Amino acid sequence: MVRLIAAAAVLLATACLGVAGAAEPLTADKVSADIAERYHVTVLRATPTKIGERAGYAVVVMNPGGDDNGAFRVTTLIVDAETGALVPQFVHRPAGYDLPSPSDRSPPGDDSGPIIRSLTEREYRER
Repeated sequence: MVRLIAAAAVLLATACLGVAGAAEPLTADKVSADIAERYHVTVLRATPTKIGERAGYAVVVMNPGGDDNGAFRVTTLIVDAETGALVPQFVHRPAGYDLPSPSDRSPPGDDSGPIIRSLTEREYRER
């Protein structure tokens, strides 16, 4: 009896692992239908995309018409292809969020300030 229970447990565990490991990505039609039902929007298109190393969909949706400022607003939602969950577009970092690095505003060349100020913009660029 104990062997039968142990064998059944092993069989059940391998069946569960086989199903979990064989999870296939959702189709674009399935993702579109889920998003339309969940958020009450019209799905305009779903384009396959990559989210880091994972597969996903960029789903373009439109709000229904109405008497508010959000009527007919078009938004792009990023959806994980395996789970169907929305992927957050803003990720908090320890110091808030990452800003792009500032552009290099130094003037080209080794000119000093008085020389640069004495020239017109076009003269300076032609040098």
